[in-house]
Amino acid sequence: MKPSVVYGLKLSAAAVLAGACVLSAGAAALTLGGGSELMDLAGLHENRAEALLAESPSNTEAAVAETKAALAQAPMNAAAWARLAYIDRSRSTVMTPAALDNLERSYAVAPYGPDISRWRVRYMFEHWSELTPSLRTQASDELRVLSRYRGGVARDTIRTIENPSGRLAAEMIRRLGQGDARRDREAREAAEAA
Repeated sequence: MKPSVVYGLKLSAAAVLAGACVLSAGAAALTLGGGSELMDLAGLHENRAEALLAESPSNTEAAVAETKAALAQAPMNAAAWARLAYIDRSRSTVMTPAALDNLERSYAVAPYGPDISRWRVRYMFEHWSELTPSLRTQASDELRVLSRYRGGVARDTIRTIENPSGRLAAEMIRRLGQGDARRDREAREAAEAA
C-alpha cells in the first residue's frame, strides 16, 4: 500500500473513533440522568398551559403553574409573560399592577412579536383604557410595524377589537403604518428608477 492510502485509512479510523466517543458520551449523559437538563421542556409547559385555559371552566391555577414552569425554561418567552397578564386580568375586573408588569415583560423580550403580535395587539387595544402610557406606546409601535409590513394581518386583527376607543386608536395607528409602507415603496421605486 502507498503511504498516502495508509494515512487516509488512519485518518478515517480516527474520525470514526472520535464520532463514536461523542455519541457514547451523549448516550451516557442521557442514561445517567443528565438528559433532563438537556431537554427543552418550555414547549411542553406552554402546550399544557394553553390546554388548561381552553378547558371549561378554565383551570387558571394550573395554567399559571405551567406558564411559570415554561418561563423557568425559557424566560425570554413573550407569549408566556402575556399569558400571565391575561390570566391575572381574567381574575379581576381591572388590569392589576401584576398584569401590567407582565405585559411590560412581554414587550421587553419581544417588542415586535412576530409570533405573538396578532394576539397581543388585539389584547392591548381591547384593554386600551387600562394601559399605562408606556404600554400604549409599545402597543402602538408594534401595531405600526405590523401595519407597515403585514397590512392585511393588521387590518384583520383590528376588525376583531370590540372596545370602540381601542378600535379607533388602532385604526389611526394602522393608517400611520400604511403611510410608512407607502413611503418605503416609493423610495424603492425611486432607487430602482435611478
